[in-house]
Amino acid sequence: MEQFTINTSQNISIEQPLASIGERIIANLIDYAIMGAYYFVTMVITGLAKEQTVLMIFSIPVLFYHLVFEQFMNGQSPGKSVMNIRVYSEEGTSASFVSIFIRWVFRLIDVMLLFGSIATLFIVGTKKNQRLGDIVGKTILLRTKQKKVRGSMFLNLPENYTMKFPEVEMLSEEDIRTVNDVIQFLRKTNQNHDSQLFALKTKDAIIKKMEVQTDLKPVEFLITVMKDYNYIHSQKAKD
Repeated sequence: MEQFTINTSQNISIEQPLASIGERIIANLIDYAIMGAYYFVTMVITGLAKEQTVLMIFSIPVLFYHLVFEQFMNGQSPGKSVMNIRVYSEEGTSASFVSIFIRWVFRLIDVMLLFGSIATLFIVGTKKNQRLGDIVGKTILLRTKQKKVRGSMFLNLPENYTMKFPEVEMLSEEDIRTVNDVIQFLRKTNQNHDSQLFALKTKDAIIKKMEVQTDLKPVEFLITVMKDYNYIHSQKAKD
């Protein structure tokens, strides 16, 4: 699986795999199933399946399905969400509305015309697995990471735990996912030289964002940040 490098808000590079053509096809099938179900329910409820004007009116949400969902679901449609893939810009940042609009317009050529064969040819034949709409809109599809932070250090804090950095509230969920990814990377590499440098770079970025100073070693600092983030959010849940 070919990888693509994206840059987080802390200027840390993380590799994510490009969405495969199979994942894209299944995502589209899920979306078509949802749209088909919408049509069916609409016709059953209205009982006006033979009224062309009414059907055209009820077809409007389907027409704008991908445009609306990808814009308001951060580059995902329901099908893409199920398949854990997402539309990004070619730079690895969130796709802009203009880019999403362009790839939506080109769906008529890419996907609707000739039953998606044009899109398939482009995806298979391009280095970044892009259909024509992606090329013109300068977008790519990547597999997404799990949104919830994982790791045993994120659970079962002692009742008398004392938070070290209240400034952790300044971090976003994306920041915490980055910290967690780095910790998991350190574990997999047994904290070799390269991964320790990576941890140091992450520590510097997080310290700058939190506006704190500490003598903790990079790994210890990152784990403490994870614990503090978990602690402060567990306290909020009790309120």
